[in-house]
Amino acid sequence: MAVQPETLSRVDERGWIPLHEAAVQGNKRILEIIFSASPPGAAQCRTLKGETPLFLAVVHGLREIATFLLQNGCNPDLQNDEQDSPLVAAILNDQYDLATLLLRYNAKVDQIGPLNRTALHESAFLGLENFVYLLLESGANPNASDIKQKTPLALAAQNGHLNVVEVLIQKGAHVWCESESGTILFDAAASGNPDIISLLLDHGADPNVPLHSGHLPIHRVAYHGHILALEHLIPVTKVNAVKESGMSPLHSAAAGGHAQCVEMLLKAGYDPNFMLHPRVRRNYDDERRSALFFASFQQRSSVHPLAVRRWSNGEPGSYELFAALQYALKDEVMLRMILNHGYDVKRCFDCPYGDSSHDYPSMDELNDQRHGAQVVRIMLDYTDHVSFCTKLKDTLEEQKQWPEICHIQSKNCHDPLHVSKRLLMTLHKSIDLTDFV
Repeated sequence: MAVQPETLSRVDERGWIPLHEAAVQGNKRILEIIFSASPPGAAQCRTLKGETPLFLAVVHGLREIATFLLQNGCNPDLQNDEQDSPLVAAILNDQYDLATLLLRYNAKVDQIGPLNRTALHESAFLGLENFVYLLLESGANPNASDIKQKTPLALAAQNGHLNVVEVLIQKGAHVWCESESGTILFDAAASGNPDIISLLLDHGADPNVPLHSGHLPIHRVAYHGHILALEHLIPVTKVNAVKESGMSPLHSAAAGGHAQCVEMLLKAGYDPNFMLHPRVRRNYDDERRSALFFASFQQRSSVHPLAVRRWSNGEPGSYELFAALQYALKDEVMLRMILNHGYDVKRCFDCPYGDSSHDYPSMDELNDQRHGAQVVRIMLDYTDHVSFCTKLKDTLEEQKQWPEICHIQSKNCHDPLHVSKRLLMTLHKSIDLTDFV
């Protein structure tokens, strides 16, 4: 090959020359011979994927080969076609010694790659604490922003990497930075790691900064069911911030189907009758309002949303009753939980049509007719006398619960003491009456 130098410039179907092949074989003596006989510039020659011989040596974890190439002038910063540098390749392939070697040969520690991310971004995203520390000790910027304004701390927080979060904060990472997806605390709410959320709060993160949509970190943890994280956020989230958001974390917890979160929020004093602000309601085709309605559609009812609009004609009472009926087919426990904490049951029976003709659906539009009547029966435990529109009454008359419903209605109407007993029963479900004995 030495007497036929043109062979050292010949490429194969991958765009490799002999020097590329020598860089991945691990035989330093062969590499030395090929390197010395290759034409000038061969060390910077790229494959069809944009890989230099040094890049390939790093990917294959060949420290001795990489050292020789660096000693002989190979550029440590030449990126492949995906904009990954040899330093990032070392991180992605968990080659700590090679990352150290590249930094010793002055690899750019803050060189940007895909999405304008640095090597520190990649290490933080993967939770590689040793690489994060190495890069920071080598001068990496802890507050570098990618194309979406996310910092390494944001990526570590959203992926639940507590040790990385601790190191970054110790090295000067700002906890108040915001990206297109919100604050770092909001990013941390995605993973729901309570220790990360507590650490961010201790270092000045503000739980009351909303997204452009109005969502707060408390909404996000409630939706994902992160009960321990929710416990940290409840006492530091301001009531006014929730009101200004136009939505309650109860809506979020119910939408996610997380009964424990619903219970914790109710016990913390969140109002089960809090209605979505009109500007938020417009984001939903069905114009949902209450936490009960969110809970209903979390169950992915088989009834199409268009049927809801046809039925309700936009009236709040009809919406709420439909929500209660549909949701309780799946989870009576959460239904009672919301009702026990003061939900305004009467709104569910307010029909704008009354005795006039209308398209109120029959129970056969629900998944189970018997459950529909049972929910009406349950809801009567939480209110006094209510009026049934003609359509609902006709449907209920066909169910076995109808005689009991009639009896309850009669008692509610004529016996105030019966209502008081019913209230006592409701209280008993929500508090421990033995405290008063």
